[in-house]
Amino acid sequence: MIKNILGFILLFGTGVLFLGQTIASLENQMLLSLTILTTIIFLLGVYFHIKGLQN
Repeated sequence: MIKNILGFILLFGTGVLFLGQTIASLENQMLLSLTILTTIIFLLGVYFHIKGLQN
């Protein structure tokens, strides 16, 4: 249950950040590493969300 809530917060919280940073990184290459880091956190959120739904 806690993993599911954590995954849900990570999923949607980083999803919004990911979209914003992707648009910004098209104009500024300095944000590319930050976008990659956010993508990793986003994928972890997806993983924990799916694991929470399976349990």
